[in-house]
Order: sequence, then structure tokens, then C-alpha cells
Amino acid sequence: MATHESQSLIIEMQAVRSDAFLAHLAPLLTSAFNKPITQGALKRRLRHVERSCIRVEADELTYPAHVLLRFRLEQALLSGDLPIADLPAAWNDSLQNLLGITPPDDAHGCLQDIHWYDGAIGYFPATRSAPWPPPNFLPPPAKPSPRSTPTSPPAISRP
Repeated sequence: MATHESQSLIIEMQAVRSDAFLAHLAPLLTSAFNKPITQGALKRRLRHVERSCIRVEADELTYPAHVLLRFRLEQALLSGDLPIADLPAAWNDSLQNLLGITPPDDAHGCLQDIHWYDGAIGYFPATRSAPWPPPNFLPPPAKPSPRSTPTSPPAISRP
């Protein structure tokens, strides 16, 4: 699971928000939507830090708090210290303590993830190392070749 999460989070949190990708994406979006979309506008949108009740909408800074919340609650559920009936209130209290926000309802709280009712117990602890994969998962960054155009992705050298 950690390998799956590390690959997903590398794309979601790092590659898609990189300067090289945004420089590639901006002209494509401008062309597709026939309206000017700049690299700067994309940076502001994708690198914006704001607390959110929803894990999959979390930024790089608050995402680990979402994982910590689930890990702690899962431990309490499995040890018997937290009855399932008390999970919604415990979720709300924990999110308030970690991020200073409270979900408006359980759909934005303890019911937002499929993992527990899908049977993926232990999933969230596996995500703890996800943003920090071994360095050999990605090739070293390469400078774009002089022949690169805005419509071609940056060149990546392979080891």
C-alpha cells in the first residue's frame, strides 16, 4: 500500500505542482479552453494552502494531519478504546484539535473515505511514508532540451 500511495502522491502533490509541469500545462489549457491560463495562476491555485475537511482535497501541508487523524482513530477503534458509535464525535473533535476545523456533517467527516467500510484496515498507517519514497523511484530531474516546445513534456533522463 505504501508503494501505491507514494506513487499517487508523487504525481498529485509533487509532479503536477512542479514548475516544469505547470509550464507545459498552461499553454495546453489556454488552447483547450480558449482563455488565457498562466503558469502563475496555476501555481497559485495548485500550491494554495488552506485547511479542508476532505483528505483528497488537502494540500501538502495539511495532508499529513488527515493521515494522523485516521491513524489515531483506527488504533482506538481496533483496541476497543473507541466504540464505533462514538466515531463521528471523535472524528470531529480530532479534526478540530489538529486543524482547527469541524466538518459540517459525517459525509465530510468520518464517512468521506471508503477504506474502513471497504475493509482496508491499516491503510492509513501505510500512507505515513508516502510523500517520501526511496530516491530510486524517480529518475533525477533533467533540464529540458533546447528543442523542447511548450506542447511537449520536459525531457526526463532515465538511469
